[in-house]
Amino acid sequence: MKFSIKLLLCTMIVMAIAFGFSGFYFVNYVFETALDREVGQALDENSILRFAFETAALNVPAKYDVLQDHTIEQIASNMETGGHDSSRLLRLSDEEKNVLYISSGFEADNGLLGQTDENTKTYRVIRQEDSYYIQTGITVNALDRILYLETLKDVSEVFRERQLGFSVYRRVTILMGDKVEPRREYISQYADFNREDSFTTLTDSLEEGGKRS
Repeated sequence: MKFSIKLLLCTMIVMAIAFGFSGFYFVNYVFETALDREVGQALDENSILRFAFETAALNVPAKYDVLQDHTIEQIASNMETGGHDSSRLLRLSDEEKNVLYISSGFEADNGLLGQTDENTKTYRVIRQEDSYYIQTGITVNALDRILYLETLKDVSEVFRERQLGFSVYRRVTILMGDKVEPRREYISQYADFNREDSFTTLTDSLEEGGKRS
């Protein structure tokens, strides 16, 4: 085999490998960037909810020296239903990390709660069936009580976009690859050769638009 042909084959192989790795890392980079953005937003929302709870606790009539559990439940309920996010999920626990209030649909375990203390803001990504959530945890200081506030933010769309990105990448790899049989199978499965083209209709529409002007 001539040296030029060997060089060409080696170049093609190197390009194919580079394309494969670059496509994978690009899709993964976009996913990680989007997920980091969602984590930041979830932590910010948690901090806002803590401030809102502490403010509401300060406005409670001075009937008791210590914030009562039923008042905590009422404030938490108002926080859940208030604002623009109707799908907000939260859980509030007392000093002993016993649940005082929990939203319907909040099904996370106590793993993150055990890692949360007064000096630590925590988060993790969890999966529930086919959905993904960012769970956050933070402490709340309310009238001499230390409470624990957790939230769940649905980020399933970020994972669906990653799956779609890898799916598109695999299709492009098949169509641009050097293997004929997978490309033939893909075209036979997805191409619709009986579909009538709309070039004539599109041309007629453009001509009519030009006449009106």
